[in-house]
Amino acid sequence: MDNIVTFELFGLPPIEDVLPDRIETMHKVFGKNDGNKCGDCIYFVRYKQGSRWSKCSLTVQTGGTGTDWRATWPACGRFVSKDE
Repeated sequence: MDNIVTFELFGLPPIEDVLPDRIETMHKVFGKNDGNKCGDCIYFVRYKQGSRWSKCSLTVQTGGTGTDWRATWPACGRFVSKDE
């Protein structure tokens, strides 16, 4: 059985629609900036040192994956476009 079907059977959103606590907290504190993505924000930082990862410079950053950020997440209210 497909995982998406399983989620739908229980009335849950598909797994790709579930956001981790770290971005949900940003949305609760700063609001949500609909129509923009984290990856387009000046606070979104990409690193490359053997591997690649991304972080938000507005949050706590560690050396672990627990504070990694995704470019596709909906932006928070502190969003500032890289184009500005």
